[in-house]
Amino acid sequence: MKKALFTIIMCIALVNNVLAFEMEDQVAIYGFASQGYMKTTTNNYLVDSEEGSYQLREMVITFSSQIASNFRVGAQFAAVDVGTVGNNEPVLDWAYGDYRFNEYVGFRAGRTKASLGLYNETKDIDAVRNSIFLPNAVYHPLLRDSLLSFDNIALYGDFPIHDYLGSFSYQFSSGTTSLAKDGATNKYIESIGFMNDPSTEIGDAYVAAGIWNTPLENWELGSLRLGASYFKAQLYIDGKTTDNIAWFALSKASGFKAKTFINGQAAKYAIEPYQIVVLSIEYTLADMIISAEMNKTKSDRYLSFTDPDTKTTYQYKSPTNPIGWYIGSSYRFTSWMELGLSYGEYFMDRDDKDGLKMVKTYQDYNKAVPLLNSMGLPVKAAEVPKDYTYWQKTLTLSSRFDINENWIFKLEGSKFNGTAHVIRGDNPQGVDKDWYSIAAKITFIF
Repeated sequence: MKKALFTIIMCIALVNNVLAFEMEDQVAIYGFASQGYMKTTTNNYLVDSEEGSYQLREMVITFSSQIASNFRVGAQFAAVDVGTVGNNEPVLDWAYGDYRFNEYVGFRAGRTKASLGLYNETKDIDAVRNSIFLPNAVYHPLLRDSLLSFDNIALYGDFPIHDYLGSFSYQFSSGTTSLAKDGATNKYIESIGFMNDPSTEIGDAYVAAGIWNTPLENWELGSLRLGASYFKAQLYIDGKTTDNIAWFALSKASGFKAKTFINGQAAKYAIEPYQIVVLSIEYTLADMIISAEMNKTKSDRYLSFTDPDTKTTYQYKSPTNPIGWYIGSSYRFTSWMELGLSYGEYFMDRDDKDGLKMVKTYQDYNKAVPLLNSMGLPVKAAEVPKDYTYWQKTLTLSSRFDINENWIFKLEGSKFNGTAHVIRGDNPQGVDKDWYSIAAKITFIF
C-alpha cells in the first residue's frame, strides 16, 4: 500500500497542472489513473463482485524519448488492483529501445507487449476504446500476466504494397517472461482443478503477427484491417497433485498398481506446446467501428509425478484446446458520447463444448473411490463441476462519456451464460449458470 501511495504522489507531482508535456524537450511523460466498481447478481468475478467491489484500479505512468530521428526509448510503470491480483504494487509493464532502420525494418529490444490480436498491445490504454473490459472470449481476463508482455527482441516493419493493394505490417519476436506465484495465471491454474499451489515458468516464447491494411481508404470507403497472429511457448508448472488428477494418471499408466496415493504429492505439469492463433478483422467507417476476432488455442498438457513407495513415475496427458470468438461494434454519436455492443463465446475445449467429457472424468473418479479406499488409498470423492463451468457466453453493452479532454466515464453491463472465467476458489458456495454484471469506471488522463 505504501508503494501504491508513493506511485499516486509521484503521478500527481509530475502532472502539477500540466496534462501532457515534455521535459527539456527530450522526455515525454504521460499516463492515467482510473477507479472502477463492479457488481454481479451472483458469482464473484475478477473481484468480490457479489457484494460489489471497488477493487478495480489502475495507475499508469509512461516515459518516452526520441533520442535520435530513428532511435526511441521508453518505459511504463503500472500499479493494478483487480481483486487479489496486483494489489496496487508498482511493476515495470514494459521498457525497450527501438531503432528504426527505415520504414520496412525496425528492431526493438527489452520488455515489450505481445502482438496478439488487434488490441493486446493497447489493452492497458483505457482512452483508446469504448469498453471497460476487452472481450473475454479472445482476451482472457485471467491470463494478463502471462500474455501481456515479454522480455524479448523483435523485428517489425511496414511494407506499402500498392495504391490498390494497401500496405502490410509485420512483427516477429522471441523472448520469455517470469510469473509471480500469487499472480493471475497461477490462480487460474489452481482454479480449474489440475494442481494445487502451482508455480509457473514460461519457456522461450515466439510471436509472429501480420496486419493487412486494405486500400479501402483510397476510395473513401472507410478502412479495413485484416490480421493474423501466432504465439508459441512452453509452460512448466510445479505444484501438488489433487486426488482426481492423480487417479487419471494412475488409471491411464498403471491400472491401479501403485501402493501409495496421496493428495498433495509433489508433481510437475508441462504444457508443450502452448500455441495460440488469433484471426482479426476491423472495419471503420466515419464514427462506427465493427470488429471480430477468433482465438484458437492448442495445449497438450502433461502431468507427471513419482510414487514415493515404488519410485515409479507416472504421466497423464490431457490435450485441451480452447476456442473463443466475438463480434462487436461501437458508434460515436457525439464528441462526448459513444456506445458499444459485443457478443462472444468461449469454450475451454473445442472438442468438448458442452463440458460433458470433463464432467464424466470426475464422475468416473468418484465411482472408483470405494475401490481405491478398499485398497488402502486415502482418497475422497471430488466435487463434480457443472457442465457450464467449461464455457462462457457474454453479451455486453458499453457506454463512454468524454467529460473533457482529461476525464472519461464508462458504464458497462453484461449478461453471462456459463462460468469458464470464474475462479472456483472465489465461489466456495458454487456458481450459477446465468448471471449479470454492471461496472463503472472513471479515468483521469494526463
